[in-house]
Amino acid sequence: MRLIFLNKLITLCKPIPILSDLKYWNVKCLFFMKKYPVRCPISSYQYIMDGHWKPMIVSFLHSESLRFKDLRERLPDISTKVLSEQLAELEADKIIIRRSYKEVPPRVEYSLSGYGKTLIPVLDTIKAWGYNYLRENPKILHKDSEWRNKLNKPPVKFRESSKR
Repeated sequence: MRLIFLNKLITLCKPIPILSDLKYWNVKCLFFMKKYPVRCPISSYQYIMDGHWKPMIVSFLHSESLRFKDLRERLPDISTKVLSEQLAELEADKIIIRRSYKEVPPRVEYSLSGYGKTLIPVLDTIKAWGYNYLRENPKILHKDSEWRNKLNKPPVKFRESSKR
């Protein structure tokens, strides 16, 4: 069965079957509908980093290459299916690199691409903002979060954008 990501690889399926003909074509279409049309630089970030998990995945890959199971351990609330989809989208968008080793058992590692590393300062700023917000609003933090013990530290300073 061929997989067609409609917004990425539409050219693999010619002619494009209508949805009622999918069984005839033996094609499974996965709809990764991007929510935001790209109309400005901020919406380009939203286009690439849409989804609840992508910023956290990129943040975890900042310091080291990780295997799929390692990412699952660091993101206990994500399902295997969603993690696979998010990784595939990040790879298609050239944010991460998937490295497959020909070993038994098979091993796959994910790391940030050079372009993906350019997101780290953005995510650091978001993390600093979130840390300061959680210090002011600790009730929203999950009861099992490791950050509960870290909120007693002084506020994180982050660079403000230049005034126009």
